Amino acid sequence: MAGTGNWWDGLGNPTGTDVALARAMQGVLPSGMEQCPPVPDSGIMLPPRGPDIPVSSLVRLIYPPRIEKLAASIDFSVRDFAMVLPAGVGSTIVSAALSFTVPTGQVGWLQQFALYLLTPTAATTAQWTVRINGGPVPGFDTTQNPPGIANFVYITADDMRIRVPSGATVDILITNLGAGGPWTLGGELAGWYHPIGAELRAWNLDV
Repeated sequence: MAGTGNWWDGLGNPTGTDVALARAMQGVLPSGMEQCPPVPDSGIMLPPRGPDIPVSSLVRLIYPPRIEKLAASIDFSVRDFAMVLPAGVGSTIVSAALSFTVPTGQVGWLQQFALYLLTPTAATTAQWTVRINGGPVPGFDTTQNPPGIANFVYITADDMRIRVPSGATVDILITNLGAGGPWTLGGELAGWYHPIGAELRAWNLDV
């Protein structure tokens, strides 16, 4: 440590702290400095210390992949199985009964939606578009019925839940993609909502 001034200047430098040196220097600390406890004779070099990072900044960078239902969660389910989609390519229908508005101060999570056809045939070609405040939800905006196969299909977004903001309205726009019709059809939306604060606390965001 010659030429460095005080012997303690070298401790904690990028090469690490020499344990043997620390043990040898016990009892000769500068006046006013607290005596160090004995250092175990491990025979190893301590690793260099990296920069300190505030824990709070790390916590807020961790965004949960999904949120489960909470104790404060309230289920919602809206449906309309008696909608009539007019004939003709491009005709549409939106049902007021097949929509849900998340209460102010709450946050909603849409987990599943369903499509329904009364008498499906090979000519029945309809498209279901899940929307939030009139805007299509990517991944749930071009769902089509399987022609002539089934009249009721559930689509569950178990690993891709859709977050519905406070005060937003979620509904389904149904479009006729064929020349046939009219068709009797419908759908269902289901999920839950809970207070925004409860969700943030579940994510440990200190609110």
